[in-house]
Amino acid sequence: MRSSPAEATTHLLSAVSTMRKFSQGEEGEAFMARLVLNLGLIHLLKNNESEAERCFEAVIAYSASTTTSTKPSRTKEIVSSGATTVQLAELSLLSLKLSQGHTLPHSSSSITSSPMLSRSLSSNSIVRQSQVSSTISTRLQTLTRSLTSLDSSDSPSSSSSSPNSNLTPSLQFVISFTKALTSKEITKSKSNLSNALNATSKMSANHARALTLALLANLFEQTRNTEVSTNFFPDA
Repeated sequence: MRSSPAEATTHLLSAVSTMRKFSQGEEGEAFMARLVLNLGLIHLLKNNESEAERCFEAVIAYSASTTTSTKPSRTKEIVSSGATTVQLAELSLLSLKLSQGHTLPHSSSSITSSPMLSRSLSSNSIVRQSQVSSTISTRLQTLTRSLTSLDSSDSPSSSSSSPNSNLTPSLQFVISFTKALTSKEITKSKSNLSNALNATSKMSANHARALTLALLANLFEQTRNTEVSTNFFPDA
């Protein structure tokens, strides 16, 4: 029902209500989390950002409810199976908050917001950026840390700028995409988006590929014309 978000919302709410009544066990809870994630994405289609955020936070809270003792085995399972519903919710929430003009705290940089996702600087967005609280900044840091926790490329012993090659393509995409959104430098964002683009090719994920290309295009739009000409039209 991609052409009817309102009708799709009605069906998803009905499905969630049914799952609350009859689902039992971890598999049932995981399936309901997926339904809530889909509901959040549909709210985004309807420009209902507050409801979308509530859905994403609910899915993330499901992950927080798992016991600490199961985390080592769950981490091993994630590495072998790919990105989870919770990681998709975290990435969706991070993208939403960055697109609203909220920022990640950087120790020494004048570029504190995502160079790709920040909306045009209307008077409303300027006010919004000036009112960013430390609580939201800390929340964004937590999301970023969680999404990139499986990446070993930033360790002192690693010289690679791409995610761990032992990870599945979907996890490589999540990590590279997250690092691209949160990077304070356009050059690093481009590099990470290129890694994400390679991962979408391995996954045959056309929607993720289109999104990555759109963000790359937005970055090049903000880059000097001379740099674009050098990269794409060397003989010009």
